[in-house]
Amino acid sequence: GLAALSLGFAAAKLREERVSAPVLAQSLVAHLTGRVAALDWGRSGLRVVVGDVRSGRLPNPPALVRVLVRKGAEDIRVGQGIGLTAQLMPPPGPTEPGDGDFGRAAYFAQIGAVGFAYGAPETLPLARPPGPTEQLSGFIEAMRARMTARIRAALPPSRGAIASAIITGERGGIDAEDESALRDAGLAHVLAIAGLHMALVGAGFFWLIRALLAAVPALALTYPIKKWAAGAALLVSGLYLVISGAASSATRAFVMLAMMLLAILLDRPALSMRSLGLAAAILLLLRPEAVTEPGFQMSFAAVASLIAVAEWAQGRARLVPHGWFYRHLRGIAVTSLVASLATLPFVMFYFSRASHYAVLGNLLAMPVMGLWVMPAAALSVAAMPFGLEHAPLQLLGSGIGVMLDLGRFVSGLPGAVGLTPSFPRAALVLTVLGGLWLLICRRSWRW
Repeated sequence: GLAALSLGFAAAKLREERVSAPVLAQSLVAHLTGRVAALDWGRSGLRVVVGDVRSGRLPNPPALVRVLVRKGAEDIRVGQGIGLTAQLMPPPGPTEPGDGDFGRAAYFAQIGAVGFAYGAPETLPLARPPGPTEQLSGFIEAMRARMTARIRAALPPSRGAIASAIITGERGGIDAEDESALRDAGLAHVLAIAGLHMALVGAGFFWLIRALLAAVPALALTYPIKKWAAGAALLVSGLYLVISGAASSATRAFVMLAMMLLAILLDRPALSMRSLGLAAAILLLLRPEAVTEPGFQMSFAAVASLIAVAEWAQGRARLVPHGWFYRHLRGIAVTSLVASLATLPFVMFYFSRASHYAVLGNLLAMPVMGLWVMPAAALSVAAMPFGLEHAPLQLLGSGIGVMLDLGRFVSGLPGAVGLTPSFPRAALVLTVLGGLWLLICRRSWRW
């Protein structure tokens, strides 16, 4: 335990030193030049992340600056040189005690200043050619930006923003009422690429490849097609991680899915607390700051609870056989109930609210998500290189519309949301320790 604790603090300190970069000390207006490193669409305009910053007013410029551009944003491309005049300020901290700390997140993203541009930016030649790492990251970001632009051009604004959130991880521009309806119906998890999306992509591709290989007797009877399918699913999931922008939630989901697929390749149990613990250890070594994020805590609480319930259910004899439809509905209801209860303390602590009909919302919307929205999203991505994505995107938009209608219905029911008072952080820590004790310890006296 002492060794693990020491390793954890050492990894956190090394990560802090590795991402350390200058942070703007005070607000100022400056003309700056640099290279467009990333683009992020929001409700009020395009947020441009600028690297290789140079400015006479910034003798020690930040590694990255994020600027909101309202005019001339349609001409900006990832990787190009840019010049603009902007009002810059240090990344803001929490607006109230216990609130989210954007300044902390910006520090680990190496964003040392934020602000907004005056007028339209101008295109300039790059001050220096980008290195191999910058070229690779620029290529990935440019690909994501092109995909996002094509998705949003084919669909209405809010549905296009939800579609891009599902495919490329760009959430900016979602209508506030649509986002509220999904959140109050217990469906906010569909907007952040995490376990649901990664599992649908990875497990769906695993099933598809294995089914196709099983249709060829010469392959199915001679070769380990299950392992082939697991390897292909691992490759596709990694590609999805790259397309999605590799945010903390997506990285966490990929690591956990990779553990499951690697277990299949190595003939080990694919779903266990050990694989979950290994995924948590890998992620915390790569990004120790993730442990402070609500998404990290909620995800691992939900998955640990689901694994514990799955292991418990495997030990029970099935007395009465049921059909596929019953098992499907029962699976959605049980997983929604378990995940909702597991994440409830975190939702109450961080957001001071609770969705009372999350099970109903997921029971209605998850079949649409799994059988309609995600397959249409996969078809859209596969068709984009050939310019044939319009029809799949229209199908995707229709599925998102049905999911929004279901979210509005559930969130509009009487008593759908309850507001909860805040409680001390110590209570959350004790709740987590108690939950881990019940889930990990297997002896009957743990109760």
